[in-house]
Amino acid sequence: MTGQKVCIVCMKWGKAYGGEYVNMLYRAVRDHLSLDHDFICITDRTDGLDPGITCHPCFSATGKTALGAWEMAQAADVRPQNRRAI
Repeated sequence: MTGQKVCIVCMKWGKAYGGEYVNMLYRAVRDHLSLDHDFICITDRTDGLDPGITCHPCFSATGKTALGAWEMAQAADVRPQNRRAI
């Protein structure tokens, strides 16, 4: 896997946690992960997220929020081709 970027993927939806939690995770990964990586957040709210975070919506094709975490992860295949997601 030398030289290949990995994707760090997190999910945030609803109002229980604000963008500051994703930002803390993003900064911790950025500061401590030595691998070349992209940080991706599957979310219904992008407000307040750091500009280095790539955001993808967590809505289904019908526009409704997906039923659960696993359905969202499967529906939003956010990995560029042949890249490993963590």
